[in-house]
Amino acid sequence: MGLSLAAALPGVSASCGGVGLQHHQPHRPGNNPGGEAAAPLLKVFLHGRAPQKPIVVAAEATCTQALEAAMGLSGSIVLAADDPASLARFYGALLEVDPQPGLSASHWRLPWPAGGWLEVYAPSRSRPRPRQQGRLALCLQRQAEGSAAISVLDAWISRALELGATAADPPRQEPFGAEAWLLDPEGNRLLLLVVP
Repeated sequence: MGLSLAAALPGVSASCGGVGLQHHQPHRPGNNPGGEAAAPLLKVFLHGRAPQKPIVVAAEATCTQALEAAMGLSGSIVLAADDPASLARFYGALLEVDPQPGLSASHWRLPWPAGGWLEVYAPSRSRPRPRQQGRLALCLQRQAEGSAAISVLDAWISRALELGATAADPPRQEPFGAEAWLLDPEGNRLLLLVVP
């Protein structure tokens, strides 16, 4: 998920999200009968930190993967669910990805478009998480050309409703794009946003 960094050309440095990138072509030592070159890599440096040994990632890495490698951190969105497998299938269908088994039978993971994971789990009986409306919502975003935003949004809403979502507010055109507020099958707020 996310923008690939493979566009970095030999000798060119780039930056994304606080991470410095430098193209690196490793040398193959010794006998190389096929004459094949080693796969290109990217050296990753954190901006604003004391110099450290660079971390090397594959040239196909995304900005998020490079940042995770450099910082040793990753991020997730954690969503409690009464039926984690069913809710994971709902989001998998909307994201067009297959949910992956998590750390237990009641935990599922889906790659999140902006990087990291959407973690869907059943809370422990000793630490229940009752359903509640809050100010936090998941936002899924797509792009469309100009006037096509509303038709793209309408089709996306129809798909979400078929999968078990309910409409919270009617779709509307805003200066930044077309949006619709829904509730997922377990009542969590979900914003579908189509931007130009």
